[in-house]
Amino acid sequence: MKELDYYNKLFRGSLDKITVEELHNRIEKFKEIDLKTISDKELKKRIKQVISYNLKDKSYGGGFVYTTTFNLGTQFYRVRKFDTKELNVAMTKMKIEKDAWEPPLVKNRGRLNIAGESLLYTCPYTQETAIEEMKIHEGEFFALITYESTENISAIKIGEWKKNNNFSKEQNQKLRIIKNFLHSEFTKDVGIGKEYLYRVSEIIIKDYFDFLPISEQQAWCYPSVKLKNEYNVCFRSKIHKKILKLKGVAICEIKRNNSKILIGAHRVAHELNLKGEFIYVLPNEKIMNEMFPNHNPN
Repeated sequence: MKELDYYNKLFRGSLDKITVEELHNRIEKFKEIDLKTISDKELKKRIKQVISYNLKDKSYGGGFVYTTTFNLGTQFYRVRKFDTKELNVAMTKMKIEKDAWEPPLVKNRGRLNIAGESLLYTCPYTQETAIEEMKIHEGEFFALITYESTENISAIKIGEWKKNNNFSKEQNQKLRIIKNFLHSEFTKDVGIGKEYLYRVSEIIIKDYFDFLPISEQQAWCYPSVKLKNEYNVCFRSKIHKKILKLKGVAICEIKRNNSKILIGAHRVAHELNLKGEFIYVLPNEKIMNEMFPNHNPN
């Protein structure tokens, strides 16, 4: 990725334009912002003051950019929450294939989307991350959806830091400070009615991590709010159905055993009828292993 290498080279040079103390001061001032009332224009300006620096009359920022690859055949999971304890209600809401993809109408901001922008949010490898991110409670029915990658998927990884032996000690320190800032902004636990807190992460993504061509970057990877060392994956607009296939849907509920989640599937579907509706059947071990590898049976 020549473009990425060029960007990182320029950003490394820009790190020398600011001291560690000044970087800390900028972040402390940023924390004083009222995110509910500040204008988008002013917020962008304040973000730029923290993670963007001028070099050769251009601004570079966001941190040293790392990418990660999810190989062909990787499982991605999404949870759709219904706020219901009725199995039939859940199956009615998860009725056709369209229901298993990103929501068509989005009223509120999300971690990476503005109001009205629909993106597909998933968690790779494990179902537990998706369940915890959606704050599923015992007794609630929800849909557990599995997708599988049909090709290698490249994602920019947000909030990543690795010691770089080609960097000076001070440059590494600055990169780590920026990484901690990004990690903090992307792991805010945002409640209902406080979606304005997502403004920072959405602007950072669009202004600083959306510069690679779609052929070199299909998604963003950012830290899980609930589980340390786990990540979420959000796909760039209109690309997900070209690189993912829907494997199936399970209507589930959970039980908690201390820190362990036990997933109980009541109905599963991996085929559609002539009307384009999911055909729900009782789960068995063969179906669950095919649709949801590494599932944790109740």
